[in-house]
Amino acid sequence: MRNPLIFALLVLSLLGLSGCEASQAEAATVEPGMINISNHAPSGTIAAELADEYRYYQAIFDAASMEQTLFHKYDDILVRFSDAMQGKQEITLRIQRLDGRIYGERITWVEAGSLINLGEAYVLPDGEFEVVLMPTPGVYYQDGVRAERRIVIRVQVRQ
Repeated sequence: MRNPLIFALLVLSLLGLSGCEASQAEAATVEPGMINISNHAPSGTIAAELADEYRYYQAIFDAASMEQTLFHKYDDILVRFSDAMQGKQEITLRIQRLDGRIYGERITWVEAGSLINLGEAYVLPDGEFEVVLMPTPGVYYQDGVRAERRIVIRVQVRQ
């Protein structure tokens, strides 16, 4: 950054987001090895709650299966949830390339025996994709529950 004013505003903004007041930042000196990351970790209660939510979502994602992983023109891309699955939860299902490009996303409620149709294969280009199961965007990004499951599929529509 060439403009020192922009750099100073950026630093002060980052310090404000981390809960540090500007007067504290001006008086602080940091030498190599002085940063203690454990001071920035979530409290034990929050970490335990996140761990419980993570395990809950992982159990839901583990209950998902696909009967096929190679899809042709008019095949429906289906994700089935086990009849033994516990509870009911709103989740996100995405179809994306291995490089992360998203081709489709569906947010829906799932429970034991749910069958989720992500559409027909002909709308996708040929190649490998992932069906990604994850919490809804708010839970994933804002609440920090980064649980997910990826199932690799192949689409072969054009020959």
